Formats: sequence, C-alpha cells, structure tokens
Amino acid sequence: MKILRDSLEERLLIVSIAGKVLSIKVGESRDGVEFPVKLNGKSLTVRFERDEPIIHRRESHPESERPAVISAPMAGRIVSIKVSVGTRVSEGEVLAVLEAMKMENEIAAPRKGTVGEVYAKSGSLVHAGDKLVLIT
Repeated sequence: MKILRDSLEERLLIVSIAGKVLSIKVGESRDGVEFPVKLNGKSLTVRFERDEPIIHRRESHPESERPAVISAPMAGRIVSIKVSVGTRVSEGEVLAVLEAMKMENEIAAPRKGTVGEVYAKSGSLVHAGDKLVLIT
C-alpha cells in the first residue's frame, strides 16, 4: 500500500493498493462510533467499536511541506515526462503519461510544490510502485 494523499483537514485518504487507487473520505460522526464514508464515491457507513478514545496526532511538518514521491500505479511504459527538476507544479498538474494495456494514463501531482527529482525517462518501462517524480 502506498499513501498518495493524506489530508486530516479534508478527512481524505488516497492510497494505491496493488495498482488500484482508492479514495476514502470520512464524514462527521454524530456519536463517534458510526461514520459516513465515501469509498471511490460510493457511500458506506463504518462502525468503530473501541474501548479507548481515538487520539489524532499531527506530524511536525504540515502535508504541504513533506516531500512526496509519486510512483507508478501500474506497470507500463513511460510515454512522456512533462516536468523537469525545478519545475513548480500545481495540485492535479500532469507530471507524466504512462501507457499500460494500450491506454494512456496521466500521472498527476497530488499537491503543489517543486519537482526535486525525476526518476523515470520517456520510453522506459516501469513496474507498479517504481518512483517517477519527487515533489518537495
């Protein structure tokens, strides 16, 4: 499992598991036990049964300051790299295009930042989880 985005403020978690991307958004709970959850847009209710209180810890660096390594979500061939080291990117901006099973997949920046490293090259073959770009 690879965490692509973790936002406590938005109560949003985006992860990649075995090449599949899951978006999990947790809503407010009335009783602290049952929570409305949207899993890839599908509404669910999750029930937590705990004897201890849930404690939220904040890391010393806000999400926007942590480096983010963007990895290939699946095996394929890099069609193009759209950025270079030093490029300023916005959230959602296309970093690379990956061809897998004759389909082109745009790999987007999970947050704004500066490209600190480019690990892949156009035309190269990658496996799921291989590093593509580092955003600082």
